[in-house]
Amino acid sequence: IRRPPRSTPKPSSAASDVYKRQIQMVGRDCFPDDENATWNILSIREENGLHWVETQPIPHVGYEKIMFAMDSPNIDGVKECHYWENGNWSILFS
Repeated sequence: IRRPPRSTPKPSSAASDVYKRQIQMVGRDCFPDDENATWNILSIREENGLHWVETQPIPHVGYEKIMFAMDSPNIDGVKECHYWENGNWSILFS
C-alpha cells in the first residue's frame, strides 16, 4: 500500500512556532508591572502582513485577553496591542 508523502510544515506554521517561543518575553516587555504573568496563546493568525497573537495572561494583567499585532516575534515587532472587554476588542496602544 502506497501512502501519500507527509506534508511539510507551512511557513506560517514555522513562524507561529517562533511567536509561541517568544510571547513570554513580549508580554513581560509590554506589561512590565506583571512580570510573573504566564502568556497563554489562544490563537495565532496572519492577516495583512501581521501575526495576530491572541493571549490569555494568567494572572490577568488588568484584562482577560490581550492580542498583539506583530510583524516580527520580538518587542520591536509589536505594532498594536488590543484588549478584550465586554465582548469586544479595543486598542490599548499602537
